[in-house]
Amino acid sequence: MAKTTTGTRARCGGEDRYRSLFMELPDAVLIHDADGVILEANESMARRLEVPRAALVGRNVAEFVAPDNAAAIAANAAKVAAGGAQIFETAYVSASGKTTPAEVHEHTIAWGAGQALISVSRDITERKRAEAALRESEDRFRIIAANTPDHIIVQDRDLRYRLVVNPQLGLTEADMIGKTEGDFLEKTDAEKLTVIKRKVLETGEPFHLETSLRNLKGELEFFDGTYVPKFDATGRVDGLIGYFRNVTDRKRAEDAVRASEGKYRALVETTNTGYLILDRHGKVVDANREYVRLSGHHELREILGRSVMEWTAESAKQRNAAAVAQCARDGFIRNLAMDYVDASGRITPVEINATVQGEGDALRIISLCRDITERKRAEAALRESEQHLRSVVMAAPVVLWDLDAAGTLLLSEGRALARLGLKAGGRVGQSVFELYRNNPDALALIRRGLAGEDFSAEVQAGGRHWSNQYVPRRDEKGNVLGLIGVSVDITERKRAEEALAAAAKEWQATFDSSTDLIAVIDRDRRVVRTNLEMRKRLAGQAAEGRLCYDVVHGTDRPPTGCRSCDVFTSRTPQQFVFQEPNLGGRWFNVGVFPIIDSDGQVTHVAHVMRDITDERLLEERLRQMQKMDAIGQLAGGVAHDFNNQLAGILGYAELLSTRLDDPKLKRYAENVRTAARRSADLTAKLLAFARKGQYQSVPVDLHHVIIETVDMLERSIDKRIRVEQLLRAQSTVVTGDPSQLENALLNLGLNARDAMPQGGTLTFETRTVAVDAAFAAVLGGELAEGEYLLVTVTDTGCGMTDAVKAHLFEPFFTTKPVGHGTGMGLASVYGTVMQHKGAISAASAEGRGTTFSIYLPLVETTTATVGESAEAEAHRTAMLRVLVVDDEELVRDLATDILRSAGHEVLTAPDGRAAVELYRGEWQRIDLVILDVIMPNLGGRDTFHAMRAINPQVRALLASGYSLNAESQAILSEGALGFVQKPFAAKRLLRAIEAAMAAGGGGQSR
Repeated sequence: MAKTTTGTRARCGGEDRYRSLFMELPDAVLIHDADGVILEANESMARRLEVPRAALVGRNVAEFVAPDNAAAIAANAAKVAAGGAQIFETAYVSASGKTTPAEVHEHTIAWGAGQALISVSRDITERKRAEAALRESEDRFRIIAANTPDHIIVQDRDLRYRLVVNPQLGLTEADMIGKTEGDFLEKTDAEKLTVIKRKVLETGEPFHLETSLRNLKGELEFFDGTYVPKFDATGRVDGLIGYFRNVTDRKRAEDAVRASEGKYRALVETTNTGYLILDRHGKVVDANREYVRLSGHHELREILGRSVMEWTAESAKQRNAAAVAQCARDGFIRNLAMDYVDASGRITPVEINATVQGEGDALRIISLCRDITERKRAEAALRESEQHLRSVVMAAPVVLWDLDAAGTLLLSEGRALARLGLKAGGRVGQSVFELYRNNPDALALIRRGLAGEDFSAEVQAGGRHWSNQYVPRRDEKGNVLGLIGVSVDITERKRAEEALAAAAKEWQATFDSSTDLIAVIDRDRRVVRTNLEMRKRLAGQAAEGRLCYDVVHGTDRPPTGCRSCDVFTSRTPQQFVFQEPNLGGRWFNVGVFPIIDSDGQVTHVAHVMRDITDERLLEERLRQMQKMDAIGQLAGGVAHDFNNQLAGILGYAELLSTRLDDPKLKRYAENVRTAARRSADLTAKLLAFARKGQYQSVPVDLHHVIIETVDMLERSIDKRIRVEQLLRAQSTVVTGDPSQLENALLNLGLNARDAMPQGGTLTFETRTVAVDAAFAAVLGGELAEGEYLLVTVTDTGCGMTDAVKAHLFEPFFTTKPVGHGTGMGLASVYGTVMQHKGAISAASAEGRGTTFSIYLPLVETTTATVGESAEAEAHRTAMLRVLVVDDEELVRDLATDILRSAGHEVLTAPDGRAAVELYRGEWQRIDLVILDVIMPNLGGRDTFHAMRAINPQVRALLASGYSLNAESQAILSEGALGFVQKPFAAKRLLRAIEAAMAAGGGGQSR
């Protein structure tokens, strides 16, 4: 019985002790059922709710929490009742309406015959205030706390660490930066985390987890946190961010709670506050695991019976002893800050609240000790960050300022204040609306910021340029409390920018003034800059950033053997010529030059392209003209010699015809004359090509010529060919030979007819154009600058190949079958146009028709007066003594026969020298000299000059196988009396003699 009584007393004593501890806990505790009905509460909770403890029993927890927290309280209670501990935050509301934020640890305990829920809540008002203060500090100084109790990491897509805050598991930042989990975690741990992180990168969705990992000592540590995706500026996931808290201590505490016996012991062990019971001498009687940890030990048995002075820091021992004495005297102590030190010298700051129970030897000091390491660190970090920012601000050329909502300056710091003639803090307490009352622009910007707008702007003040950032400072609800501003002096930058912009503008102007196509290309073969001419050639397409071969060649890979690319490795400039289809098929002379940096590396190449298409066209046209000139010389010479032979054939055939009586023989002679005349027509075309034919030079209305030509064509060509006239030219008069121009247009029309055997459209079109020197050079011929009449003759026929176009105007060149053309039609057109000081070109493609373009110089005369030539009455002269000078014997003999038949006396000479000598002795008896223009030894002009030296009144009639050309015109202007073209008929020769004698006075020269 005595033993039973003693055991009962012992149990009662132990229960009383824990009940006393329960009642004196600084944390507020409620025990309630699953419906929230309060079964028990300690004094801390009663004081918080301002309700007597006994009055709380039977009431519902929901009555004492903020309305918006009631649902969460019920939901958490349901989770705990279902079998799990919960930690959450809520807000309690006291009887007077005071709200107390709290962190609640809630789990189930045995209660009577069943279970109840125990809620241990800690007042976190100070923490909330600290958090608010920290946020306000961050807003004010725009600094994120450099230290946090959480473990924060940033990894890239390869899962390499780029940022580590508060490393865990015994690792350092250096152990982790640039590495992956596989470099320092156990394989299973690394694989587990890698799978989760890959999922975040792939899905772009956050992932919350609680996990355990082994540290470098092989010990298991627990973490609770979230991985979230990190996005770049384009919205692509380029990594992830992890926020984790080491909850190892919490896990251990939870394990201790589950392992502890009894409801009050469980309560003590679940909190992260250290519980300590001391005797009157300051020796440890009991403690929970958290206090053991705070003391720097691992097991309770290591500290039982020992004095707390043993792990009190030397600097705090005297204060600790005084606090114990005060607690024994006053019965309690509150918020005592103390430093504990472990065997390794590590300091752990703690906050102690204690109360005394019992008396004498039974006196016990019950202490609640809280680890305030993180709070100390946060406070230190805040002080450090504020000091750091202040140092930065004072060292940097900036002004940092802060206004309240009314515009009053709360802060004015920064070295740059001196540039405004101000001192740090000198204007604090003053209103900016008063300070800047004369600067409405500055006040407008401040009002924008106080209205809640976050923006930046450049302003001028104190003769300097400033870049201002305006950031509204807000409370937790988003209300604007004030305005934070940072002003950076950018005066020198602005000056440098202006100088750089001026230099860049000058350089760009020079760059763009070049008529060459210039592009700068980097080592990746991408275009980084182009000049204006290059951009024009690209027709507005952007080149910058594109691959050079895409820009120039329009291909997806560089050409084989690209000499531009070789410059990057050879470092040697390259020069070459090429034709580029992608740039209109034009020809370019290309220079590629290396751009070398200060390290001697080729960083870029300058690609300079000079368009030489026009030069090549001019060269080609010059070669063509030289070829045509050569062909013309040959054709003219052949025609001249042929005319000399035709002169004899035609003349003698005529003589035969007049003297033969036999009709059959007379018909033979006429046939010879007909053949000779046709041959003469052919030589006339050759001479036209060679520009040595006989031409009039009168004003000609070309519209009239075109109308007559079309009239002839419409009567003679296939009716399936429609002939159109688009006569748009305002000025239409040119100087020339109307019959030759008509023949040229008729030849072009017949040529078009042959190109449209199935019918089509033939169009004659005119318009006036201005030809400058450059265009004249391209067209060739003898074009000068000025106004021209452009005549185009266009057909819709079969067109021509380039090979045909290359020989188009050459004599005797034809694509028609044998016997269907002489090949002289276009050659004579070419000669006629050249004789009229014009130019002709052809544009054609197979199956797409042909257009001939003729350029003829306009004259100011707007009306053409072309007199009809009528044959004058033959001027009969008396018998003449005539000297015939010609190097062709056949011609001399023919002329002799014709003249003698007409009753004239004839002398002959085979060349100019012989003629001069004969004339020297006989000039007084010679009435007329028939003088060949082209002769060996002494030409016609020199012979005429020599005879005129003998007799200034010499009468000369010119004769030539060429038509009236420049040489003959010159002799006529010097005094010759007329011109007759070979081959000539007897009547034409005699009329020419009569006209010459009439022009020379009609009398005899002797």
